[in-house]
Amino acid sequence: MARKYNICILTRAIPAHGTGGMEGHTLLLCKGIVKKGHNVSVITTGHPKGDERENIEGVDIYYLKHTKPRIYSKKWWFESVKKFETLHKQERFDIVHSQSAGGYYLIKKGLNKKYNLPFVATLHGTFLNEAKTKTLQFSFRHPINSGLSLLDIFKDLYKYIIWERAYLPSSDAIITVSQKLIPHLKNYYPIDSRKVFPILNGIDTNKFSPSMDGDDVRMKYGVNTKKMILCVGRVEREKGFQNVIYSLPKILRGANAVLLIVGVGPYMDSLKVQVKNLGIDGNVIFTGEVLDNDLPKYYSASDVFVAPSIRVEGLPLVVLEAMASGKTVIASNIGGIPDVIENWKDGILVPAGDTKALTESVMKVLMEKEISNKIKKNARRKILEKFSVEKMVDETINVYKSLIDIK
Repeated sequence: MARKYNICILTRAIPAHGTGGMEGHTLLLCKGIVKKGHNVSVITTGHPKGDERENIEGVDIYYLKHTKPRIYSKKWWFESVKKFETLHKQERFDIVHSQSAGGYYLIKKGLNKKYNLPFVATLHGTFLNEAKTKTLQFSFRHPINSGLSLLDIFKDLYKYIIWERAYLPSSDAIITVSQKLIPHLKNYYPIDSRKVFPILNGIDTNKFSPSMDGDDVRMKYGVNTKKMILCVGRVEREKGFQNVIYSLPKILRGANAVLLIVGVGPYMDSLKVQVKNLGIDGNVIFTGEVLDNDLPKYYSASDVFVAPSIRVEGLPLVVLEAMASGKTVIASNIGGIPDVIENWKDGILVPAGDTKALTESVMKVLMEKEISNKIKKNARRKILEKFSVEKMVDETINVYKSLIDIK
């Protein structure tokens, strides 16, 4: 019989904190590991409603009450390692798994060595790529990218130098959610490439399925017979939602459409001002936060899904969810997205920030049903073949096993 592992996962956010790729990935992975017979304890930032603990399908989750939800802070660093040591005395963990920089301070304090625990880090992107993305935006100073400052860039560079170049070389294994991150790590981080493992995100294809009924979503927002363009994610400048809004007036000249933006975040007010200035208030709906279990209905309700990211990131989970839902996805040709989409076969790639290409692609999908239907079918097929949860979970456990066996 295979050995049961006790696993500690540190992450700044899970779905209770709101919509996000890392959030969804982390919980899906944890639930899959538990189903394989292992124990998982998650340490994360404060719950928005003040809850301190919950169990989701066997996954024990600990919210650090006096830390800000979703935010890396001094309080989080101190409290997370304190909670880890308390739990380790009870659970006797076999391995620690950090989602992005969630476990940075554990490495800094040397707790992995103190307790002789293998340390795994999953990278969904890097702070260096964040800095590169913002530098590119800053150099253009386009009105739709306004509000960016040099301070934002310096903050990411600080995190790259002080955090990432500290905890990543000390990790025993690094999991990347995209092949595109591997050469980036080799070029800019002092790490042994033999400990880097690409493991693609998995998707629950029963939950995200073309068979889901989205009619109640269309009725709720009064979409009716209009074409529905959907964006999902944390509302940040780097997500590029402003580019879709900027393109919408031209799209409306040829299609009776409405744009739904699902999510919350610090860039929301800026987007609302942009919508008002363009005079398209009646064609843009900000839904706010949507419960994770309701999200599949939103994909099903849409006619086209747009992921207009201007950030170099690993692999946005929303792209996979929309493809699994049998939707035509138009996404930026950036980061790990081209690893998933073969252009005009199972999705459409456009240059990041190119509003002209974005407009033309949306119009083509909305107006040419035959092309869209072909892409939808191919998208669903690709997810079923290459992005299963089972594959993601098994490959992650195999990384754990390779490290635990040589302790």
